[in-house]
Parts: sequence; C-alpha cells; structure tokens
Amino acid sequence: MSGMDRFYKTAMQEFTKDMSREETIAFVLNDIFLRWMVPSVGPRRDMSREESNRLILFAMVSRGITAERASTFCELLLLRLESDYLIPGVVKAGQDGVARAVTSKPILHRFANTISKSTYLVCKELEERYDSDARNIWKRDDNGVPPTSVEIKRRIRDLHGLGLKTTNFLLRLLVLHYGIQVGENAEGYGGGLHCLDVAPDALMLRVFTRLGLVPAGAEPQQVIEAARYISRRTDQPAVGLEGGWELAHLCTVTSPGCGLCPLEQVCTYQESWADVAPLIQQYGDASLLG
Repeated sequence: MSGMDRFYKTAMQEFTKDMSREETIAFVLNDIFLRWMVPSVGPRRDMSREESNRLILFAMVSRGITAERASTFCELLLLRLESDYLIPGVVKAGQDGVARAVTSKPILHRFANTISKSTYLVCKELEERYDSDARNIWKRDDNGVPPTSVEIKRRIRDLHGLGLKTTNFLLRLLVLHYGIQVGENAEGYGGGLHCLDVAPDALMLRVFTRLGLVPAGAEPQQVIEAARYISRRTDQPAVGLEGGWELAHLCTVTSPGCGLCPLEQVCTYQESWADVAPLIQQYGDASLLG
C-alpha cells in the first residue's frame, strides 16, 4: 500500500500511545481511509440525469470485474445498442437485445447472462419508478428535506442486482464525491461521514477478524455492526473503518506485513489464526457479497 512504511507505523503508534484499543483501531483506520481512499474519488460536482443512471449501472456491474472494465461497460453497451442514452437504449432493445449486446465477442462481463438480465431490469425499474432519472432516488421532498441515508439505501437495494456492499459503496460515492445531502447530515447528524456504513467484503472481514472485532465466519451485517459499535464508542465515523480494506493489501492472507502494520500492537492475529485459516480455505480472497 502506498505510503505504508515504518515511518507511518511509528507516527501512528506515537499518536495513539495514550488511546484505548478501540480508540486506536478507530483512529488509525479512519486516518488510512481519509489519507488513501477518500482523495481517490475526486472533487465534488453535480451530475446529469444520464450520469446518475450510468452510476447506478456502474455499481451494479462492478461485481466480479475490475473498476476499469466496469467504468467502460455502459459506453461499450451503448455503442453496440447504437444509442446515446442508457435507459431509452436498453428498454428499446429489450432483454434479448441487451443479452446479445453483452454476450457478443468480446463479451462485456464475465457474468454475461446474469448481468444482461440485471441491466435490463434495473433500467426498466429506473424508468418506471424514478421517471428515468436516478437522481430522484435522493431527491428532496416538496418541503426541501432530503431523504435519510436509510431511505436512500432502501431504494437502491430495491433495485434489481444491487446488494448490501454495492449499496453502501454507492451511497459513500454519492455523499463524498457528488456532495448529495441526506437527512442526517442536513440536520447536523455528525456531518456527512457519520451517515455512512462500511461496504463489507472478504478483505474487510479478514482485517476485522484479525483485529478481534468480529468472530471467524462473521456475516457481512456483523462487520457493519462492529464498525457502528466502534463508531459509537469513539465518535469516529463508522465508514472510516473501511480503512481496513486498504490495510488488507498489507495484511495479506498468507504473508501479512506485520512489521509495517500501524495496528500491530492491538492485533489479535496470532491468537485468531486458527479460526481464520478455515475461513480463508472456504472464501479465499473472493468477495462475500454480490
């Protein structure tokens, strides 16, 4: 991980020397999150109707492929459908037409059949429920009050093919990158970060298990609840514990870089290894969530 060296470890240990174990974990993971993960999303800016629709589809198709491939999926799909706009092009082509476009060589996605169906269904749902404009998912009501994060996540998860991890990732992107307001931060509920949850996957689970925050084999919701618990105990944003995802690139499955880890002093890795090993054999580094 870029910048994760002995100097950073020493600095973090100095900063946290008088903190409790929970405070140390929250402080370090939030620092990693803000230092290496938030800047990567770029400046805040408004989005158009078309961009909002493509963002939803990007989040849906990002399962199982790289972010680079996911970011080009819409453009390549529309070229094959000979359309400039996502929802009209997909709905006009129909499910069979979308399937032909996605599965034609070179195929656009490793899960071509599933993604073809999901692409058509999510576009149809956006057309019928949100007037072909995904921005209506987080639109303010007639009194100018934005929906809460809970309501926005419910609406996103109600769309076909969007799971828990994808929903939390998408809300984080909307708040941090595009600066949308949700009911909590509009009412002063701890600012934008405090309304966000982590997006749990196998990397997060590995780090949380080794830190002793969740038991081996924990469900994704347990990872979310653990982050919320630490947040309540330390007043650090729960989403900041997603710094564990970045830390997992140092804390690898078989050769963790403990010598460079800024949380080595509070890690239960050695004691928990017997519990983690069966989990690794079962899941490897694959995502636990669709």
